[in-house]
Amino acid sequence: MGLNPTRGASRGAWLLTLLAAGVAPLMLGTSATAAPASVPLAPHVAGRIIVGFKGTSKATERIGAFNRHGAAHHRSLGTKGTFTEVVELPAGTSVEQALAAYGSDPSVRFAEPDYVLTHQATSNDPDFTSGALWGMEGDASSPANANGTGAAEAWGAGYTGSSSVVVGVIDEGIQITHPELAANIWVNPGEIAGNGIDDDGNGYIDDVNGWDFFNNDNTVFDGATNATIDAHGTHVSGTIGGIGGNGVGVAGVNWNVKIISAKFLGPTGGSTSGAIAALNYLTNLKARYGVNIVAINNSWGGGAFDQALLDAINAAGDQNMLFIAAAGNSGTNNDTVASYPSNYQCTKGGTRGWDCVVAVAAIDSAGGLANFSQYGATTVDLGAPGVGIKSTVPNNSYAIYDGTSMATPHVTGAAALCASMNPGISAAAIRNAITSTAAPTASLTGKTVTGGRLDIGAMMQACLPAAAAPVAGGPSNLTATPVDTASIALSWVDGATNQSQYDVERAPSTGGVCGTYAVVASIAPNSTSYTSVGLTSGTTYCFRVRALNAFNGGTSSAYSNEAVATTKLPPPPFVCAGAPYSWIDATVGGTSYALTDDSSASLPLPFPVTLYGDVYTTASISSNGFLRLGSGAATAFANVGIPNALDPNAFIAPWWDDLNPALGGQIRSLTSGTAPNRTFTVAWVGVPHIAAASTAVSFEAVIDEATGDITFNYLDALTGNATSDRGVGATIGLENGLGTVGAQVSLNTASRGDLSSVRCTTGALSPLAVSTAALPGVGTATAYSQMLQAVGGRLGYTWALASGTLPAGLTLNAATGLISGTPTTAGTSTFTVRVTDGAASTATASLSIVVTAPLTISTASLPSGLVGSAYSATLAATGGTAPYTWSISAGTLPAGLSLNATTGAITGTPTTAVTSSVTFRVTDSAARTTTKALSIAITAPALPGAFNKSAPANNATGSSRTALTLSWAASSGATRYEYCFDTVNDNVCNATWTSTGTARTVTIGGLGSLTAYYWEVRAVNAVGTTLANTGTWWKFTTAR
Repeated sequence: MGLNPTRGASRGAWLLTLLAAGVAPLMLGTSATAAPASVPLAPHVAGRIIVGFKGTSKATERIGAFNRHGAAHHRSLGTKGTFTEVVELPAGTSVEQALAAYGSDPSVRFAEPDYVLTHQATSNDPDFTSGALWGMEGDASSPANANGTGAAEAWGAGYTGSSSVVVGVIDEGIQITHPELAANIWVNPGEIAGNGIDDDGNGYIDDVNGWDFFNNDNTVFDGATNATIDAHGTHVSGTIGGIGGNGVGVAGVNWNVKIISAKFLGPTGGSTSGAIAALNYLTNLKARYGVNIVAINNSWGGGAFDQALLDAINAAGDQNMLFIAAAGNSGTNNDTVASYPSNYQCTKGGTRGWDCVVAVAAIDSAGGLANFSQYGATTVDLGAPGVGIKSTVPNNSYAIYDGTSMATPHVTGAAALCASMNPGISAAAIRNAITSTAAPTASLTGKTVTGGRLDIGAMMQACLPAAAAPVAGGPSNLTATPVDTASIALSWVDGATNQSQYDVERAPSTGGVCGTYAVVASIAPNSTSYTSVGLTSGTTYCFRVRALNAFNGGTSSAYSNEAVATTKLPPPPFVCAGAPYSWIDATVGGTSYALTDDSSASLPLPFPVTLYGDVYTTASISSNGFLRLGSGAATAFANVGIPNALDPNAFIAPWWDDLNPALGGQIRSLTSGTAPNRTFTVAWVGVPHIAAASTAVSFEAVIDEATGDITFNYLDALTGNATSDRGVGATIGLENGLGTVGAQVSLNTASRGDLSSVRCTTGALSPLAVSTAALPGVGTATAYSQMLQAVGGRLGYTWALASGTLPAGLTLNAATGLISGTPTTAGTSTFTVRVTDGAASTATASLSIVVTAPLTISTASLPSGLVGSAYSATLAATGGTAPYTWSISAGTLPAGLSLNATTGAITGTPTTAVTSSVTFRVTDSAARTTTKALSIAITAPALPGAFNKSAPANNATGSSRTALTLSWAASSGATRYEYCFDTVNDNVCNATWTSTGTARTVTIGGLGSLTAYYWEVRAVNAVGTTLANTGTWWKFTTAR
């Protein structure tokens, strides 16, 4: 995925703005010469390098790297999951040789010297030596300013930062090619630049230097043609990590550091959702990939309290990262009117024991609180230089800005510098080092928590590891608990003092006896827990820990007690495949949940559910299309790939996307059957995507008690929106409770079709087969979209034509099986499709698509009718696919007439003279329609028209006595004819008028011999009658 671009509007997201004071920046600098591509190694420890392995590397790969490239000894640096090692080299191996060897290893993120820190580093950068960088000065630096941060004092003591320390900048973008920044820009070791592939699997393609959440792309700098774009982010970055000691321009607090751009601000600001996405991105880089992010700079603010943002900040704090935020530029008291994000309390409701947020006010070069700076005796921690701050801006230039935005990166830089001095130091300890050493400042007394300003010179002593005093006391009560198949969690009581680190040792256990111990990790002092990873499943290990002071020879405590644990056996994996479709209607007899946007409902499960070896009895149904097993929040709207260590975990996700049941639909559960063969169904029926009520989808997850299988059914997967249609913005699959194992059906891919199913099972898979039995027809010039379906096998289906061709204008998507396009030629195309599953099994099916000519109404006109006379006409159509259905789309038929929807016949007896214009619609069996306007004229009838008799002729003789045929011409408007004959010549019917209907002949007989007869015919309609020959009776005489 990525977040939905409409999300901010739907949440009423607050516009977030830069916190540089509202003054025009003064552009001072000119283009500078870039640093050379290659420079000699700085002074470093002989026989030692630092190696950072990729977060995805396995223990066997790391051990293999040590064996291939040489390691006399190695110990871990950093926190869990970073896989950063200090490597002591074998005799005879130079640092340069080792760097080349480890650096080329595919499992290694970086390899670098262990640099020596000396007391000889000073800045020869022109803007420092000229006094333009007052914020970097201290009372003991040259030039000096007692109100500066004292960064120069740290440089003079040899502390200029480390490239193994990473800082995140959530802001505008950064000019990553600026000569003062280029060497300090982070490069993602898990990505291959420009290949268009998400190599590291974090959901972002080619995020080489970070990600642009404002434009949702990997270009973190957009200011090449407009120097005002990304100027703020570039300025902030220069203060944190502008390269120093290079004789050019400015110098940042850190001369060596790595900066990640998490851009979310554009020319007009950004949104809360964008800030959350940027923060989660950085948190995931550290949690999942081991990127050593120690602090995140946040020179922005605005909006009101937002729980989702606070949740994201807490998640960052859980990963040992500081969230350093600008206090704001309105000159107000944050104790009275809260300003976010600086007012957030990142303590997890008071349970963490320390606050990961550091709020920063701005001071000027005289030590006064800046007139624009917000403050707060209980909400703003300290002040830092924020007036007249010169730093880098786009186009290789420099500018002076004011604002708490400029004060904040001084503190962020200080946090990074502290981490470089003591790689094992915790975020809480860094925070304490910054705040506890703040220099008392009159203007900040009663205005900040510390009453002081940043003092890096004093902070150094708090950051450095403890002196080599003897370790007193030691750890106790060590316990070991298996976490999963590859890790065991340790915990102990820290009873040691004067420690610089803890060593964790591990030994194999054979027959209940612990073997030889070896150090597997050296971690931060005062630690009380550690998780040993990369272990073998079903294997027993022994552990012990001890506290050390490793400086100047150092001492150590006694070992703790031994703790023994066995890693878990791997649970059977879930394998997902297409399955026969069978919808369970949870709207009948089920339980309804009144969920709103980003909400959840907790419930007991009707039977225990096992997911990746863990058994759950409770769950929470999320409004956003997933079921979370066990405890934990189930409200996340921003989907991610599977597996992912970030919360949520332990979920079943038929369609994890940003849904909003407040716009419509219903969410229900239903338990069916009897134990031990029950099913539990959770259904999202007609629930819209966040974008609009018209984007509703219907899907469900079904858990089978007997088999443990989990089935996803899709009644309606079409939203009509390109950002969500067929699951294009959703995560579909399963994940275990740690976010380390899962079965991903699809991620942000149009993979689902209507009336389709996916089943995930730990049992045997059914054979692969194409389940699409037939494909509907289509008319030419009509858009077509049908998804092929398969069942069985292993997911990861790909599709191809084995033989035949599709109708002209249609194509087959190999990844999704979607046949789409607009056919151009009528006819029947027969072809064979082949599906290949994730295990390279194949199946085929023969299918046809009938393309018909365009559907048209071929009736050119309709006959007129008469009032009172029966009417009948039949509409006709061509093209399309019969049978047809007829209807009226506009207008009405004349009164008395009706349309037969099946036959298209218009029948009845009209009652009123009228001309009706009617638009007729015909619909074929494929639901294609067309219309045509026709008219029906109904006129009032007149007397039948004049007409004449034909035979026998008047005065005829010798006429047949037994079979004499009388005939006459037609009369217009006649509805029937009547005749009469008798022997009286008086022009009157003395017998009976006899009807012939519409026939104009009649045969009579039984006549007398040589008898004269007189006859007449009259035409009849509703108006009256008309006599033939204008009323003249004709005579005939019979034969003998």
